[in-house]
Amino acid sequence: CRSLRLVSEGEILSIKEVFEKALQGLAKEDQNLPQVQNILPLLCCGIGVHHSGLLPILRELIEILFQEGLVKVLFATETFALGLNMPARTCIFTNCRKFDGQDHRWISSGEYIQMAGRAGRRGIDDKGCVITMFDENLEPETARDILCGQPSPLVSTFHLNYNMILNAMRSSAVDPEKIITKSFFQYQSCISVSSAELRRKELEAEVADLQVPSEHDDREAEAFCELLELSNDLRSEISFFSTKPDVALGVLRPGRVVKVLEPIASSSSSSSPTVDWGWGVVLGFGRRTKTKSTEEAVGGSLPSSTSREAFNFLDVCW
Repeated sequence: CRSLRLVSEGEILSIKEVFEKALQGLAKEDQNLPQVQNILPLLCCGIGVHHSGLLPILRELIEILFQEGLVKVLFATETFALGLNMPARTCIFTNCRKFDGQDHRWISSGEYIQMAGRAGRRGIDDKGCVITMFDENLEPETARDILCGQPSPLVSTFHLNYNMILNAMRSSAVDPEKIITKSFFQYQSCISVSSAELRRKELEAEVADLQVPSEHDDREAEAFCELLELSNDLRSEISFFSTKPDVALGVLRPGRVVKVLEPIASSSSSSSPTVDWGWGVVLGFGRRTKTKSTEEAVGGSLPSSTSREAFNFLDVCW
């Protein structure tokens, strides 16, 4: 880098002058930091770096030098692209993947547009040049989304709280209502209200065009509802009959796929609430007898008796 000089001797003097003035606000210990000492030789070659790890004063210094054209090549993260007046002749993407705090992903179309939009200096360059380097295989759909996708919508995050109102009321020169009126949030709210008002008028026009049904149509609607209710009742009866053990025994063969519904309430009605256990495969179906003991009070004694109760079982595997 020392053998590569992209600036003239006069520009080097200007860089050193701006650098020394910027460091006057730093303590002596901070001026001796490695990043402060190592940045000046790079700047004197016309090369700069800009990332969140630098001191704020150094980032501001590099931004000023870049705006003045004293930094010819700048290595920067996407944060630098948020500047309003940071144009360059050429933008180079060395990689189109980024770490967003959770995972490595492809940059979005909005991020690409924001960074690539730095290329081309107004009034100086006829056109800007963007060089994108892909160091791994990329699906055509992903490349199309990055290069030709729609930018991310700009949505205001302005939030009015009590502290903001109190701080504004402390100053006689600040009017809270004027701040809200001139905010971008208010501008977007007015647009959304206009859209909602237009939609309301469209819906009112659709309602006005609707034809009121006649008495004949009402009778047809009532007849349809009765038929629909009758159809539901018949479906319930068919379902209740088909699930009886005597009827289901002929079709519940091993290997058959069934949907298991367990009644919540002890009711024989098919409309009682059930627990859906999902789909399963029938392994077996049979009938067993369970012995049940009972007691009766006769003459002060409690003789016990037993009875047998038959029940059906179904072995299902999920």
